[in-house]
Amino acid sequence: MSNSYRVIDLSAWDRAQHCAVFRCANEIEAFLYRFLDGQAVLFDRIDTAFTYLNPDTGLFKAVNVPFVEDLEEYVALAAKTAREPTAYFTGPLGNDVFQCSALP
Repeated sequence: MSNSYRVIDLSAWDRAQHCAVFRCANEIEAFLYRFLDGQAVLFDRIDTAFTYLNPDTGLFKAVNVPFVEDLEEYVALAAKTAREPTAYFTGPLGNDVFQCSALP
């Protein structure tokens, strides 16, 4: 007996993992609370941010992507957004993002 398999695009797999984790996090109300101007607030959605290693330059950059429920749509948007920005680490991330990073 043997299971079938298919080879996957690892860059898409990474983004798919992000989407799955961020979707779960957005379903947990406690993860949607933040402090804003000294007040506790409850966001209706938290967007996403991750670090991306540019294979051409070898440099990491922070990428902010609006959270999208649909897996394929999120993966496409995240891949497009990761390829496009030319700025690297432009400052602190917003208060309304989940960050997934290999960097501390």
